[in-house]
Amino acid sequence: MPQESIKPLFIGTYTSPLPHAPFAKGRGIYAAQFDQERVTLEVLGLAAELEHPSFLALHPSRKTVYAASEVDAGRVTALAVDGENLRELGSQSTQGHFTAHVSVDPAGQRVFAANYGNGEASVIAFEVREDGALGAEAARASHTGQGPNEDRQEGPHPHCITPGRGGLIACAADLGTDEVVLYSLQEGALLKRLAAARVPGGSGPRHLVFHPGGQLVFCTLELAGAAASLRLSTPEENSPADLLVQYVTPAHPRERVIASELQLSPDGRFLYVSTRENDAIAVFEVDEATGALGWLGSHSTRGRTPRHFTLSPNGAFLLVGNLDSDSVTVFARHPSTGRLEEAALVACPTPACLAF
Repeated sequence: MPQESIKPLFIGTYTSPLPHAPFAKGRGIYAAQFDQERVTLEVLGLAAELEHPSFLALHPSRKTVYAASEVDAGRVTALAVDGENLRELGSQSTQGHFTAHVSVDPAGQRVFAANYGNGEASVIAFEVREDGALGAEAARASHTGQGPNEDRQEGPHPHCITPGRGGLIACAADLGTDEVVLYSLQEGALLKRLAAARVPGGSGPRHLVFHPGGQLVFCTLELAGAAASLRLSTPEENSPADLLVQYVTPAHPRERVIASELQLSPDGRFLYVSTRENDAIAVFEVDEATGALGWLGSHSTRGRTPRHFTLSPNGAFLLVGNLDSDSVTVFARHPSTGRLEEAALVACPTPACLAF
């Protein structure tokens, strides 16, 4: 069996009960391995003990894992990959509360974090040292405003910040203000706000992904149970960059759902959205010219609360963490139709994030 078919996977968890993770029983970050040839997933054990490492990102070198700790005094921790274990390299305060997302630029030079509980920084960037450890704070930005949902939108709730366009820009989704904010990542203008797109009031932007074509951005709208298609304009001469909402598409045509994660197929033809309430993965066909989404169907995850999922490195499989039923479901992905077929179901305590 070719050893290169076996890919390491790290799984972040919630480590004690929270309102949105009432059955949490994880102990930190778990190491697993996924065999893309045999289609087997094995959870190897606890790789590092951390409190609520609910979101993970890997350095492009795959030698360092960055973990967002969703605690009151938010922080990001860098951990060196050492076989099946993770060795802590240090952590940095995110200058905010309940850090919900972490990402790395394509060059591996900076790490970004979003503080769902806001604070002194809504989003923040750190330099990355040669050994993968976090260096000094590079920049920060603050969000202001609120939305019409008094329970969930009393103020800013940045839920993610994701680099795009080869690391030249980033977009941040703010569930509390109903905005997707476009930032510069260029030297001298790091986290400079370039534009913001406002989605329908009360929609609650959560996570986003850039289309490989470079002009489209897709975002889950948690509170609306939908996905938004946005178009990114390229600044030319003196005209500013802009981000415009093109379409808002329900994640299910008939059922009331709560949208969470989303991923694009490597070729950009299909968009996948995990939906809570009905515990499923919705599949959409992408019109690459317009950004319109065509609903192809929905697949049960065979578990409860699919908070996060990821695609395998070869793009042939989709792995989803069922937060409240302590399992990971593996689906085979049909490359020409985008449809999913269940391949495996594996036990894992409170899987909140999966990262290859």
